[in-house]
Amino acid sequence: MQKKKKIVLHSNSCLANTGFGRHMKFLLSYLFRTGKYELVEYAGGSFTWSDNNCKSMPWKCYGCLPDNPRELDQFRGDPAKMQAIQYGDYNINKVLETEKPDALIMLEDIWGMPYFDKPWINKFPHVFWTPIDSLPLLKVFKEQKDKFGNLWVKAQFAKDALAEQGVDSEYMPALIEDKNFKILSKEEKKSIRRKFGIADNTFVFGFVFRNQLRKLVGTLIEAFSIFKKSHPEIDCKLFLHTNWSEGWRIPEFLERFEVRREDVLTTYLCSSCRDVSVKPFFGQELNCQNCQSEKKVNTTNVSVGVEEEDLCELYNMCDAYIHPATSGGFEMPVLEALFCGLPVATTNYAYGTNFTVNPEVFPLDFTLYREHGSQFDKAQVLPSSIVEFMEKITSISKEEIEKKGYNLRQWALENFDGNKICAKIEKFIDDLPFTDYDFCFDKKTEDEGQSKTISIEDIIDYKSDKKRILYVEDGNLGDCIDSIAVLERLEKKFPKSEWDYYISTLFPQMFEHLDFIKKTIPCSPVFDDVLGMEGVENHKGFFDMAFHPKITRNCVDFIKNNF
Repeated sequence: MQKKKKIVLHSNSCLANTGFGRHMKFLLSYLFRTGKYELVEYAGGSFTWSDNNCKSMPWKCYGCLPDNPRELDQFRGDPAKMQAIQYGDYNINKVLETEKPDALIMLEDIWGMPYFDKPWINKFPHVFWTPIDSLPLLKVFKEQKDKFGNLWVKAQFAKDALAEQGVDSEYMPALIEDKNFKILSKEEKKSIRRKFGIADNTFVFGFVFRNQLRKLVGTLIEAFSIFKKSHPEIDCKLFLHTNWSEGWRIPEFLERFEVRREDVLTTYLCSSCRDVSVKPFFGQELNCQNCQSEKKVNTTNVSVGVEEEDLCELYNMCDAYIHPATSGGFEMPVLEALFCGLPVATTNYAYGTNFTVNPEVFPLDFTLYREHGSQFDKAQVLPSSIVEFMEKITSISKEEIEKKGYNLRQWALENFDGNKICAKIEKFIDDLPFTDYDFCFDKKTEDEGQSKTISIEDIIDYKSDKKRILYVEDGNLGDCIDSIAVLERLEKKFPKSEWDYYISTLFPQMFEHLDFIKKTIPCSPVFDDVLGMEGVENHKGFFDMAFHPKITRNCVDFIKNNF
């Protein structure tokens, strides 16, 4: 019998109701159906190493969390460490040492894969498959280009930007099952509308999104308000398929832009019977009219979301789709809408250029701004551009819209067929050699969960005659953004011409755009001794000032208020 190649695939669990999770489900299912490989899923998220959910998979599966409950409780007390573990850092070496794969495919945001110093880097075939959602590129792509092995990106603009910096990459779009997103018949569409109480002549603009900062729902509501006031003769609704309890406070947008609640629809889902309904937002924890369960009906969310079959019906309930976002690595709902035959308008930046290359996809105009903290270029979509699309699409007949939608679906199938993309990955795997790497890691330096020993003497540049500041940020990505604001204020008070800044962090790439940073260093318990860092009694210390927001009480607030 011919030996099968063993492949470890590392991302969100394929059971997770996330973009990465759905992506993994598609890829694993495709590769499993070939029967050619021994597949191992390394599931990021909430599963322990030997979780029962992992055992139920048709392929081998391990969770990212430790099995030991006490150990897990300790990590839960440290949000930053817990986040890194949920991304996969704790058990990544263990799964490789246990399975000894011929290849590793990692699908995650680049900051969720801090593996460049791992002992296995460049020792056997591996792939970093990551979305890049904004410019300028993080420095990590250029600095670590020799350690990527194979770098795949989900947008053509990202591949082009990397090429300008001399970094090789492969354009590999997200994976979506087009059979689950299709154009339904006229009768089916009418039936869906009748079920949700929507008239046949009502024009519905749709937006499917996670309620995050970069999804410009407020801009869309503003544009919808302008359109409604300019065209009172048009019966139209705005459909927002999202979680109303996270991110933007959508009801406040409705009030601010004078949009009637009944003109904005959303998706409700019963967690007991899975009944889906579409209606204006009336709050959360409603009673289910289908199964009579109490407080089980909420707007759709990552934990409890609709099935793809239901989502397909919701797209087909709409007449057009609008996706305004500041940025994005791919934005799967845009492709889902195209597969369902909807005319689409989306931001003509970052992910959007994957789609606006087709002249039939309406490019939303925008102005660029530099995002505070991250320093990324973000796109603020112009409400007037959304209104222009609304006016254009409502001015043509239903028959013309259907013809346009059919052509868009055919184009999407030609360019984003998930099975064709998986076939490329299949060939990539088939062309790889079997690995002869022994996966014997140095236990003294690579024990999971242990901190590496750090010598402060080796970190400090004693040749510099400047004073030294140590700033410790061992929190999560949100904490890093807060600390960036603090550091920018600090530097104005203590300029880089007189001070060297040393930053201890789990996410060095978040600080790399700050040109006054002397050095970023790994986190270590040694830095928790703030007094020892500055000096106390007879101990001279190593830094002239040391800041540790978690140790020094109210440190961040103090600096914000005083500098």
